[in-house]
Amino acid sequence: VQCVSLSLDGATAASHDNLRGIENCFDWTIQTAKYAKEVNMPLQINSLVSSVTVDELEDTYNLLTGMNIIRWSVFFLISVGRGSDLKEISPEKAEEVLNWIYTKSKTSPFQIKTTEAPQYRRVVIQKIKKELGEKALLSSLPIARGFGIRDGNGIMFISHKGDVNPSGFLPIKAGNIRESSPVEIYRSSTIFTQIRNPELYEGNCGICEFRNTCGGSRARAYAFTGNYLESDPLCSYQPVIKKKMQLEYSV
Repeated sequence: VQCVSLSLDGATAASHDNLRGIENCFDWTIQTAKYAKEVNMPLQINSLVSSVTVDELEDTYNLLTGMNIIRWSVFFLISVGRGSDLKEISPEKAEEVLNWIYTKSKTSPFQIKTTEAPQYRRVVIQKIKKELGEKALLSSLPIARGFGIRDGNGIMFISHKGDVNPSGFLPIKAGNIRESSPVEIYRSSTIFTQIRNPELYEGNCGICEFRNTCGGSRARAYAFTGNYLESDPLCSYQPVIKKKMQLEYSV
């Protein structure tokens, strides 16, 4: 075992237990974190970002600074499965949260990672270029290791039944490992090959200059539109080419 991963979706027992629907879940999680610390087991905390948790992110972060964790994985809600009962935050709020995460990451005692919010890569690039100039060596940054990785590209999910999906949040079956090699499914199935080609993306994601680095959440695009190649509705960014087209039209 290399790491223990625990979920903590609120800074208090009231908020966390209410979301999880299990009384005392918060206390159990905090106690388990203490056990991990006692035996020097690396610990990751996962937190959901949704309309009911976003206002506690600051308090949750402050709580985690005293827990000796190595990573905080911030999961942006995808409205599928059990998450269908929850509401996602607005694109404008998401942009605010991503900028907040970047600010925290500069002084945080642990790593901060986003899940299903690849827009964070774009935010980091914009921030660093503003701070260090256009010639900043972005490839040397730790976050650069994740550039381009998204549902179905560098990630795959295999269920307990052997069904293969591009991710746990994109419930489209691409094959089954009892019938085909997972390597072959990943390399050759239609959904995987399409997702790995940003040139096929539609809407803002299809014309965005960050589509190779970010590419948007294919799972969220599918959850909202039924089309995994559509634009990610969580992103408020307007691609440069679209801004130019709007300017030319207005003139």
